[in-house]
Amino acid sequence: MKRDVKLLSLLVVFILLVAAAASCGEKDKAPVFEELKSERIAAYYGDRGLIVPGSQFVCRAYEKADFELICDAFTSDENLKKFKAFFNLVDFKDPALDAEKLAEARLTYEGLVTDDNPTYVFDPFASEREVETIDNFLAEIYGLTIDPSATVPIGDVVPVG
Repeated sequence: MKRDVKLLSLLVVFILLVAAAASCGEKDKAPVFEELKSERIAAYYGDRGLIVPGSQFVCRAYEKADFELICDAFTSDENLKKFKAFFNLVDFKDPALDAEKLAEARLTYEGLVTDDNPTYVFDPFASEREVETIDNFLAEIYGLTIDPSATVPIGDVVPVG
């Protein structure tokens, strides 16, 4: 039973990631954060179509170095703690991963994480309100305003099945 639940949750995460990747297939549909302080981070993640549906600034995944740069921009420890709670570090070179866990991680995060780059992956089960909260944190630290017309529409997620 426990294994079935685990496999089902992995399948759900995989389907969400596939659906999310399919929804961001067209580069011009994803907003590019041209106004962010780090233009490289903005262009890279916006152009790759990694913006979370319903968001303007939240990305599905950040390379570890970029995530740390973003965290350095936070002025509130409380907001930083909340922000970090929605991201999970995935590192295929982590010695704590046994062969089974490594294979599971490779399957789950295929297309988001590579062997060379440890990556922080956003919680795929975050609610719309939680995504909005993280969006507001990012807008605040970069001195931006949320433009509802520029968010990636939630309806852009392609149904699977």
